[in-house]
Amino acid sequence: MSRHLDVLVIESRPGAGATAVADLAAAGHRVVRCHDDGRPAFPCRGVERPGDCPVEEGAADVAVLARDATATDPTPYEAGVGCAVRAGVPVVATADVGSSEAYDPVLAGRADGDTPLVAAAEQAAATGFAPLEQAVTTMLGPLLADHGLDAAEVACRITPEGRTLQVLLELPLPAPLDKAVEQAVAVRALAALRGVRRAHDAISISVQGRPG
Repeated sequence: MSRHLDVLVIESRPGAGATAVADLAAAGHRVVRCHDDGRPAFPCRGVERPGDCPVEEGAADVAVLARDATATDPTPYEAGVGCAVRAGVPVVATADVGSSEAYDPVLAGRADGDTPLVAAAEQAAATGFAPLEQAVTTMLGPLLADHGLDAAEVACRITPEGRTLQVLLELPLPAPLDKAVEQAVAVRALAALRGVRRAHDAISISVQGRPG
């Protein structure tokens, strides 16, 4: 992966994710947490210091769930999983989590013998915006059809940069684009993103043409 990620590590108990933290750091990724070292499960950082929640502040590209192999029911330290899911942050489990009725439905990936944790986290982060990207191209369908274009030919890429969501749209049209078309595409794309859950302050949309 070309960019370094902010990874929210969620543990069933303090220290349960030590190996995951070491692997992520070795790969150049930054680890963020719901709890400061030595603090109890409640209150979390966001409750203790409003404005310091990694999920609410958009400082998490992906979350990693690390649990004791013998853990059964979710522990109070794992409340951040629910926060991540609600915020649209993909959640990946470490290999030793095993199958869990509580978590399997919300996991975006899982480390295993074939996929190391770092690779699983990077893949989940890279594809985490795929549903939104699809929503954008679907919204553009009728507009593009009026110009004889198929929405399937549009490349949409959404990348978080701090608190801004960068949206790049490439249309199979010569550059520079007609301004009216460019503005209409941007307006439709923004409409498709109104329900985005990922924490952000702004959405920046760039529309480019490319040889068809």
